[in-house]
Amino acid sequence: MKEKSKKMTALVTAGIMGLSVLTGCGASSGTGNTAETENREEQSAAGDAAAGGETTLTIWDWDSAFTKHMSEYYAQTHPGVKFEFVNVSTADYFQKLQGALSSGEGVPDIILCEMAYRGKVFDLGILDDLTKEPYGLDPAGMYDFAVDLGSDRTGTLLGLEQQVCPSGLAYRRDLAKEYFGTDDPEELEAMFSNWDAFIAGGKEVLKKSGGRVYMLPGLASCAFYILRNQDPFPYITETEIDITGRYQNDITTLAQMMEAGIIMPGDSETTIADGFVNKSFLFYPCAPWVEKWYIAANDPEGSGNWGLMAAPGGGYTYGGTSVGIYKDSPNKEAAWDYIRSVYCDGDGIREAYAKFGFMSGFRAAYGEDSIYLEPSEYDAFFGGQELGRKYKEIMEAGLKGQVQTTSEANVLTAIGVALAAYDSDPSMTPEEVLQQLIKEVRASCPDVTVK
Repeated sequence: MKEKSKKMTALVTAGIMGLSVLTGCGASSGTGNTAETENREEQSAAGDAAAGGETTLTIWDWDSAFTKHMSEYYAQTHPGVKFEFVNVSTADYFQKLQGALSSGEGVPDIILCEMAYRGKVFDLGILDDLTKEPYGLDPAGMYDFAVDLGSDRTGTLLGLEQQVCPSGLAYRRDLAKEYFGTDDPEELEAMFSNWDAFIAGGKEVLKKSGGRVYMLPGLASCAFYILRNQDPFPYITETEIDITGRYQNDITTLAQMMEAGIIMPGDSETTIADGFVNKSFLFYPCAPWVEKWYIAANDPEGSGNWGLMAAPGGGYTYGGTSVGIYKDSPNKEAAWDYIRSVYCDGDGIREAYAKFGFMSGFRAAYGEDSIYLEPSEYDAFFGGQELGRKYKEIMEAGLKGQVQTTSEANVLTAIGVALAAYDSDPSMTPEEVLQQLIKEVRASCPDVTVK
């Protein structure tokens, strides 16, 4: 989400090899400096304003631009706080964190959790309950899906979203007019209110375009990611993982898309990047971070030619990174004040949105005077649509989140492996794909019943 990637770096690879990076805060490519390079940038925000400060907060992140800017912004009004930023890629983050915990040294005050390993961190027992002192956060002020995504299996709130990711479908206006006769989002939503209609429309597009234009790219990274996040529900207990109940219908719908031929072949960063250039697909999954980091980045000449609509079947979350506080941090109150300002209800949320498109998971931020309801930089890119209002509409239409556990992280990896097999062999039946997924989950979760 955060690192500009004109070649779709790791977004699709993650979809095929375990959705490991895709499921992060958007599709961070994870190409920041690795733990080995550890290019530490100790900053005193606003020049040397914090030179005499008493508190230093350590943050590991893969987005140096965001962390540097927001820490400097925060320190303008908090000169007693300095920041030590350690640039760690998403791929290396969990392993580096485990190393620091093992040695008992260097654990950051503020810990980031991508979806790929979020449940694993939650289950380590190293994050504070944000509803307890000294934080006292009231989850009632948050959107329900954001609470679910930040909670462990016991319902303890351990993390807040860096930015919420309510998602719909971005679409090319010129292709929509050519094949559907309209580029109006409401008319397109009425036309494609369910996946059966979407598949039927895709068949017509494929026929009219001579097999050149598809509805979606990316079997795992796009199509299945949308399906699996539209209606999440509890399916993992301490003794059982119900893969069949959770994913059978999604796999069946995916197979119908594959059989209809409406998904662009080749779930790789190269094929999808080329698809942007060649206008090979009509729709693309879209959260707030996608506008900048994938749509505009891969179609820089496309300003005004994109629109945003609700997806068939409803909203879903696309990506996400949580921020939590290390339970043994000596700087808990300072860490919380920074998080509250930047991600919750402080002045920093306006700056985070204006500069980076980050949207808060707190309801109070969406009142009539909300910055999210003001024109944004990418409204024009999307043909003048009020994107913030659309995302709010999606959020308030019953968006759901999946509670995160170690088993959930293992399932994500298993999905990637199973769908890679399906991408390589489209002749697989839905039942074969399902059984492949069950097999992979059993291998990674041998101590529970997987059905």
